[in-house]
Amino acid sequence: MKELGCQAVIRRKSTYRVSLTKGRLADGTVLENTLNRKFTQQEPGKVFVTDVTYIPTKTGWLYLSLVMDLCTREIVVCEMSPCQNMALAMQALHSLKAVASGPAVLHSDQGVLYTSPMFRKQARDYGFKQSYSRKGNCWDNAVMEG
Repeated sequence: MKELGCQAVIRRKSTYRVSLTKGRLADGTVLENTLNRKFTQQEPGKVFVTDVTYIPTKTGWLYLSLVMDLCTREIVVCEMSPCQNMALAMQALHSLKAVASGPAVLHSDQGVLYTSPMFRKQARDYGFKQSYSRKGNCWDNAVMEG
């Protein structure tokens, strides 16, 4: 490299720091994993898992918010949007309310959409008890990730 006059680019050390404790929000709310990988359920409409997936298109990304019933393994909610925002998450939650019969568990990762105060309040108002994967542990939501 010296003979050719090339020089390596040395990146600065990352100063990124996790601002939240694993499994705890800034307001002190503990994000519990009540599902605890119990992916086999006996009663339909009682336990759901959710996640957002990204699909590349010619015009940009398409975001799908999916909700699966763990008993039947059916996708019961599928909402699409050209942007990943609270409107997408809230629409999926609203659609799930129409499908669920009574109180239910809604399991997700600890993404910003699912841990936002607005989403948590609406889920609680609809009668959903939220369960969260542990931070950085994809196996806790493996059934939906797959």
